[in-house]
Amino acid sequence: MNKCVVFACSMTVLSAFAGWNGAGVSGGTGANNINDPANWTDGSINGDFSAITLPGPTALALTDNLTFTNGVTVTTTATFTSGLTGIALSSTNGLSVGQVVNGNGIAYNTVLIGVSGSNTGVLSQATLASSSGNYTFTRPALNLDFGVIAARATNVVVTFGSDSPATPRTITLSGRVLQTQLTRAASPNAVTFSTNIAFALTDQVIITRETGAINAGTTQPRLTINGLFELGAGGGNARLNFAGGDMALNGVVSGAGSGCNLGGASTAGTLTLTNPDNSYSGGNTSSGGFGSPLADSTRVLADTGFNSALGSAGNIGLNDIALTLQGFSTPQITDSSWNVGNASLVNYGTAPVVLTGTLRNDIVAAGIFALGSTYQNYGKPNVLSGLISNGAYPLSIYVSRGVWLLNNDADTFSGSVSVANGADQATLQFTSVADMGVASALGAGTVMTLWGAGAAGNVNNFEYTGTNSATGNRVVNISGNVVAS
Repeated sequence: MNKCVVFACSMTVLSAFAGWNGAGVSGGTGANNINDPANWTDGSINGDFSAITLPGPTALALTDNLTFTNGVTVTTTATFTSGLTGIALSSTNGLSVGQVVNGNGIAYNTVLIGVSGSNTGVLSQATLASSSGNYTFTRPALNLDFGVIAARATNVVVTFGSDSPATPRTITLSGRVLQTQLTRAASPNAVTFSTNIAFALTDQVIITRETGAINAGTTQPRLTINGLFELGAGGGNARLNFAGGDMALNGVVSGAGSGCNLGGASTAGTLTLTNPDNSYSGGNTSSGGFGSPLADSTRVLADTGFNSALGSAGNIGLNDIALTLQGFSTPQITDSSWNVGNASLVNYGTAPVVLTGTLRNDIVAAGIFALGSTYQNYGKPNVLSGLISNGAYPLSIYVSRGVWLLNNDADTFSGSVSVANGADQATLQFTSVADMGVASALGAGTVMTLWGAGAAGNVNNFEYTGTNSATGNRVVNISGNVVAS
């Protein structure tokens, strides 16, 4: 293996970088016309902008519509030792600088930065483990991993717009969009597409980034799209797969039967949806454990068939992540069905959230749905009025902050009901309670737990709001400064 590393350091390179060579590139043409082949190293407009390294703002222009798709996928055998960037290849046919490789022993979204005739290659990151096997190499549809080929860049701020502000341009897109590694907060990389740039997706698109950090940074790169974002028809809930960096979609997101999936990789940051007229109808799902969806709009939720920041679909799936809602001042009501497993819903708006659709757990064993809210109103609380059931697995309800009302007397979920275990004041209102195993607004579980608020002056509450006398034989655990009424 050491011999392979020597080759990688002294090899004759057969595949040089091919990509953008205009504005933002040190020693490039300096021009900003993306549609002009003269601004690309080999005359081929391939979507690789990774040679941009100049810090500060760079403005690029589309003079016509463009299509960006993944390059041809090449599979070859790679052999390597842990902790090295050099790899031995069974063949270099079809391999080129700028392709991305993933697989056993390789850091997520590692880029091929060197290829030689001696069947060796150089990776942008050291391998994680020794391995030998078949690996696939593919050029991303859009490579925004600035400086990855030579010298990683920070504080690169690129704006894409139409050459004529009144003339919109469309980017037809499918495949992988690769962003940079983490940077320090003072020097993040950011890409913005102006309102006159629309996107049309023809197949699944994954938004991701290269794993790792530049100079031990912790700030995600940010991708902002201000124009129309068309998911396409019939793409299912994974037409847009968000798995890396931060991303904001400020224009209208549309697509009949197409939706969004969040997570699936630890590189995922925050996906922000801001337009109240989003009409995509394929729903929202999450792959689990990574990323944060944020709906920041005057209308974040709506009944099935009506537009909102989270689209017009009737289903929302949350797997081990928190959905944050904010930016609204009127009640947000939806009849969407919810499938949750160890997930959270947080209301940072100034009005209540009302869920009238069903809520279940088909995702994880012993799932918990945590409810938080900075909105505090005992007379007009947040409400879960749809049927709450176990689904395939037991489900528990946990109120961490704010006032929440459970008022469906037919709820059958069998997990526990808990109120707070932190500094914030929390109240759970309920309209009925029954014996263990019997449906009620508090489900059919066995345990109710009321924790005292950690901050001085705060009191946590179980509050019965029903009109009739209620009895039950459930286990009640009480600790700290609490009120049960």
